[in-house]
Amino acid sequence: MVSADSESSPGETPGFSVLTWNLYGGDEFRRQRVPHMVAEILGKRPSLLCLQECTETIAGAIIAGAGSADATTGDENHVNPRYEVVYRKQTALLEHTGLCTSDEVAGKFDWRLPDDFSGLKQGESDPDIELSELFVLVDVNRFEVLSQNLGHVGHWFDDGNIRVRVRSKSNLSQVKGPGGALTAMVVDLYNVHFSGGSFGKPPEVVQRKRKERLEEFDTLNQAINEGDSGGSSGSEGRPDLVLVCGDFNCCPEPWNRELFPEIEQSPEVVFASAGTWEDVGRGLGVTESTSRNLFRSWLKPGQEREARFDRILVRTSPTGAGALTVAQVEMLGTKQVGTAEDSQKAEVPLFCSDHFGLYARFE
Repeated sequence: MVSADSESSPGETPGFSVLTWNLYGGDEFRRQRVPHMVAEILGKRPSLLCLQECTETIAGAIIAGAGSADATTGDENHVNPRYEVVYRKQTALLEHTGLCTSDEVAGKFDWRLPDDFSGLKQGESDPDIELSELFVLVDVNRFEVLSQNLGHVGHWFDDGNIRVRVRSKSNLSQVKGPGGALTAMVVDLYNVHFSGGSFGKPPEVVQRKRKERLEEFDTLNQAINEGDSGGSSGSEGRPDLVLVCGDFNCCPEPWNRELFPEIEQSPEVVFASAGTWEDVGRGLGVTESTSRNLFRSWLKPGQEREARFDRILVRTSPTGAGALTVAQVEMLGTKQVGTAEDSQKAEVPLFCSDHFGLYARFE
């Protein structure tokens, strides 16, 4: 049974951790916000990172920050993470969705697209502007990557879902199996960012967004089924643990649930009989808050919102390596990190992002 009754600092005992965060990679004061994002993330030293609305610059800063951390004491339990980007949603896939061509994207929004997207138009805009997308980073000291794929391209450049299958490769990221012995475990990790942007929109837009989220849930659930059956080849075996992390853009709480009936297709509902599911951060409160996050209220004036769109769902196996506990769970980015000045010379309260992040440690 997964529980959050005890607390443990990262690295004290064998286990692993996951962090999910919509980092809002938009150019609004991103340069000032990034160091605070990196400090929050590296302060937790997560083993697995699911990042939404992340940019190449942000991912690079996390990797560089981990690599430049102070030397450790030599204690195996305090090895600095060594992150690698094991999957990112290639924004060039927009051309294959039917939404628009890459030239239309660059021309309409004047974004500066990464050089490695060959043939894409390069904008003439502020060099601070970057496309944001889905990233999965893995601490390769603790996990090896077995497979990865884009499960759904999404309905916009930063939407979709990514599946990465990893296996623990050190005592630090193994858990107790039957009989108490440490054992390696296979984890299917899903990073999701579902269709959003319907707040205050006409009913037809709200319905369209709901339909898109239903499609995204369906694709996610198909991927989980496929993973349980051994992956696309059928030879990988069933994972010990399934983690679904990210920004669902729909809320499971009773006060918001009637607005989001598609939540009934969430994996913990659909697969309730296929293992023990838990919504790990349920007790922490909302992750999008105009009352608590003053940067969000500045960024999106008039959008009064208190919602828990960002979640970590975990499915443990009835027996074996997946039978673990949650030792620590908390919310990140909840404090103001500074101020800036907008174009009207008004003071802007800065937070890391317009979302709060979630961190969970498993043992």
